[in-house]
Amino acid sequence: AIPASMIEVGDMLEGSFHSDDVKVSAVARVTRRGMYAPLTYSGKILVNGVVASNYVAFQDSPKLIIGSWKTPFEFQWLCHTYQLPHRLWCLVIAPNSCQQQVEQYINGISSWALLPYQILNWTLSRGTTLQALILLPFCVLLVVLPFSFFLVGLVVLSK
Repeated sequence: AIPASMIEVGDMLEGSFHSDDVKVSAVARVTRRGMYAPLTYSGKILVNGVVASNYVAFQDSPKLIIGSWKTPFEFQWLCHTYQLPHRLWCLVIAPNSCQQQVEQYINGISSWALLPYQILNWTLSRGTTLQALILLPFCVLLVVLPFSFFLVGLVVLSK
């Protein structure tokens, strides 16, 4: 996944499983009010036959950049991994509560993601040292998180 700001005329976009890839014929910037980052379980959404991410890229790069260092962490992966506890809650632990829950959106952003969104925006507006001190431990935590859920699942299933 790459930020929409990086799409150019002539690029090929992934189509749905029923269609071929789609060639970009024009690019325009559109600003509207309302929900612009709906959350899905897969982290993807199908819009007009084109597969798109439902996550926000915070920089004009598919990967997190700290100072001049382009980290190996893609925004799609960072956001989707951050959503893991929420997805597990809704799929495994308390599916009924999530089916009855009407997601709250504030300025187009899910209330579940609003605080991390604000913290990341604030962090990225600071200097390189502060960015590294805050973001690198967070990224390491996100690397460990899926493995910890996997191990907990193994323990629960073995009982």
